[in-house]
Amino acid sequence: MHRRENSGVRVQVRMFGEFSIAVNGKALTGFKGRTKRVWLLVQYLLAHRRCAVPLDRLVEDLWGGSACGDPKNALKNLVYRARSLLQNLAGDVRYQFIVFENGTYRWNNACRCEVDAEQFELFCSKCLDESLPVEDQIAAFGKAAGLYAGEYLKKSAWCAWASEKAERYKGRYLACAEHACALLLRGNRFDEAAAVCRRALKHLPYEVSLHCLLLQAYVGAGRRSKAFDHYNRAKELFYRAFCVDVSDTLLPYYRQLTENGARTAADLDAVKRDLAENPSARGAFFCDYDIFRSIYRTQARMVSRTGACVFLALFTLSGDDGAPPKNSETARIASEKLKSAMISSLRRSDVATSYSAFQFIALLPAATYEDAQSAAERVKKKFRYNCRRADIRLNVSFSPLD
Repeated sequence: MHRRENSGVRVQVRMFGEFSIAVNGKALTGFKGRTKRVWLLVQYLLAHRRCAVPLDRLVEDLWGGSACGDPKNALKNLVYRARSLLQNLAGDVRYQFIVFENGTYRWNNACRCEVDAEQFELFCSKCLDESLPVEDQIAAFGKAAGLYAGEYLKKSAWCAWASEKAERYKGRYLACAEHACALLLRGNRFDEAAAVCRRALKHLPYEVSLHCLLLQAYVGAGRRSKAFDHYNRAKELFYRAFCVDVSDTLLPYYRQLTENGARTAADLDAVKRDLAENPSARGAFFCDYDIFRSIYRTQARMVSRTGACVFLALFTLSGDDGAPPKNSETARIASEKLKSAMISSLRRSDVATSYSAFQFIALLPAATYEDAQSAAERVKKKFRYNCRRADIRLNVSFSPLD
């Protein structure tokens, strides 16, 4: 088994994000083509290096029920190729990284091996250990989060065993993020809690609990404008991805913003700073439908009093037959491109929102009929440049506010 020859070897393994393995500092990544299943074997043995996996299960997990005439010989050949690749990486054929023991293959634990997933698990356990000091729990989350560089073995997610482990680690990361955030909120450390949520949302953007915690942190810190912005972004994110309205879940935090107001009296300059838009913002103002409706009603009042000319434009995506796009993924991509075209092509004074999964509306203040036509043509031209699908049509209609 050549265990003694491996005593001076140091192996570093990254399972999160892009898989990589380094032997004595020499790393190898980007596995594909004919070596794909070879590296799948290496990943599998590393993931199960603390236990002996029966040979039949090893074959089943690696081939997943796909056709394999002589599985044991196929596995033997795979192990030979994996050993050769690892020895070439180490630069020494004496090193034995895969050994045969008790009727099955396993990783040679005589190698000094550092696996990010194992370290991640240790830090997660510390983070969730309430017998430890609060600061130690929070610090453990920081270390765990530093290791979680992305989904576990994301390029091997087609394998059931890798997918199951990925879901487990994702759940552990979420539990630790929620726990660390709760500790920080309890200590009124709102900015730190917000930072934890933002970090976790980069990897888990569709976890509603993290959006709620982030809103809670923003409200606690008195960052009203950030809270409003995130509330609208979160609603749009879930609607765009799943056609799901999460307003009811986020509503308690939204009410805190609208009903409680600032905790202390503010002067007019402070109010203006809170209301001010980021000066770097360009293009039309895109907002939540509820906000758009309030702006529309304000504009309608102004029109009835001053006689100013304001147009409402309706942008509708359809298929060749004039009906809504049948393919939901096609509709989603086309909608994203239409939204982008509207923001970049309309004026900064114009306001836009999503009306449905395939319709958008825009308010065009201080515009003539010719101005409205010109705006519609700019959006069409930009959309057609970005979305060149022949099966998607864009129709625009507009009408002045009464």
